[in-house]
Amino acid sequence: MRMKTKMIASGILCVAAIAAGAADVTVDFSKPTGRINPQLHSSGCAPRLYPRAIRNDDADIKAMGCYATRTHDWALWNQGQRIVDTHFIFPLMHLDPTDPKNYFFKATDEALRISKDLGLKILYRLGSSIEHTDGVHFNVLDPEDHEKYAEVLAGIMRHYLKGWADGFEWADAFQGWEIWNEPDGTTNCYVIPDCKETDWLKRMDLHKPRFCHLFATVLKRLKSEFPDQQIGGPAMICAREDYFRTLLQACKDVGVAPDFVSWHGYGDVPEWFLVPIPKMRALLDEFGFTKTRMIVDEWHYLRNSNWDGVHGGNSAPVAIRRAHEGPAGQSNIDSAAFNLYLLSRFQDTALDEAYWYGSAPTGNWGWLNDDGTLNKCWYSMKLFGDFVKAAKTKVATQVAEKQAKTVAAVAGLSEDGKTASIVVVDYRGKNDKLFVEINGFDGVKSASATVLDHTRDLTPVPIDPRKGTICLPRLDENSAAYLVTLEL
Repeated sequence: MRMKTKMIASGILCVAAIAAGAADVTVDFSKPTGRINPQLHSSGCAPRLYPRAIRNDDADIKAMGCYATRTHDWALWNQGQRIVDTHFIFPLMHLDPTDPKNYFFKATDEALRISKDLGLKILYRLGSSIEHTDGVHFNVLDPEDHEKYAEVLAGIMRHYLKGWADGFEWADAFQGWEIWNEPDGTTNCYVIPDCKETDWLKRMDLHKPRFCHLFATVLKRLKSEFPDQQIGGPAMICAREDYFRTLLQACKDVGVAPDFVSWHGYGDVPEWFLVPIPKMRALLDEFGFTKTRMIVDEWHYLRNSNWDGVHGGNSAPVAIRRAHEGPAGQSNIDSAAFNLYLLSRFQDTALDEAYWYGSAPTGNWGWLNDDGTLNKCWYSMKLFGDFVKAAKTKVATQVAEKQAKTVAAVAGLSEDGKTASIVVVDYRGKNDKLFVEINGFDGVKSASATVLDHTRDLTPVPIDPRKGTICLPRLDENSAAYLVTLEL
């Protein structure tokens, strides 16, 4: 009864506010500002091989509407399969990398085929999945011979691009080829075999020159054979300027430019993800790499940056519960709203691609609850996938200054100009309603909206755009997001 009373009261206040001309978001469909970039709506999600006969992920993944998928860590949720990672495809480094018999491609062939058939472009990570093995490592070690390692990677690319070793000519399927993952993760992603230094930062300083040599060596070799492919990396933990400077200089010294640079971000403060983008663009331009693209190829909500609670392990039960329970939990409504806040904001940056770190369906980074039902993150990705599918031309959108820290919005028109779409999200704001002023067309034939909040999953809600302002009432102070569709 209280909720019903509050909704009626919100409706009355909506009418009053519309009459007063209040607006939290203003959209002008007569002012195009470019194109919606679908590549910013990509992820690491891909169909699994090992349980495919028991549970098929295809429909869940397709409904999210992502543009591309990144192959990093696929080996970790395809238990028992020799897939993607270089040490699975070419396990014995003392063998000849020019001999097709020394490679095992079949499992990776199947995984990429399924992804390709779902319409996903592929960002292929060359190297290894993360290795949390506590002081002893087998797969993330710096290769003993950088030149030979580059030849192995060339063999992998040749198999998928030129049909080598009973392979394929799938050049159009690949979004890019990424050299390594998190080389600044010197305890789990890039380790010098004889390095005993236990201090993380000092260890990184020891590793940095070795890795930059590896990266530049591999990049130059692969670009020499595959000049038309996008090749770059190295998927840094964050946009660490000092490390990127060393890396870019190493590339410049050997006369090669990366087609893209990539880095990661985890946390629950959106600005942490947005601030590095213009700084990285300026750094690339400073080095003369004006055509080098920028990719955030792992990003995800992480409540209070609480890695211990998310990873579990030896963490206290209270830390684990704090990471997962309630609206702010790892896969609950704050996480979903955070996704939509960043996806909306990314569209107004110089970022070229972004990959939500969706991984295995269940767990900390997945799209399913433990009972197999779809979680809030899945609904957030579907909402934005529906927007990207409908909206092609981006239009001028302005969030009121007082709301800018929690509210984000993006709007666009369909290719034929007959459908207008608006995403509006309030991430941890305290508004009991949001007002969207719409301008730029004469009339609306029909209007609809869906809401995602902590109790509803893309549920239709009534809206009335006839007075030029749409009111989006909230149930309570928890995060919420809306997709508004107008037929013109």
